[in-house]
Amino acid sequence: MKKAFDKGNMVLIYDSKYFKHLGMLQMHWLGSYLVADITDSRTVQLVQLYGILRPGWVNGALLKPLTPVFQ
Repeated sequence: MKKAFDKGNMVLIYDSKYFKHLGMLQMHWLGSYLVADITDSRTVQLVQLYGILRPGWVNGALLKPLTPVFQ
């Protein structure tokens, strides 16, 4: 499934430390973040909701769009 992100979208990051040891009660998604910048190779720079830039770039395949509950 193709994922398309735009600047300002809210996303969750997959926590890959549980990749080999899937636990039923473990939290696999971290978030929520805003997309700050996107490169041509689909790597994404993220900002926390209160404005702090997350260090480094994240592969777009590790992101999941977050839909707001209340609109």
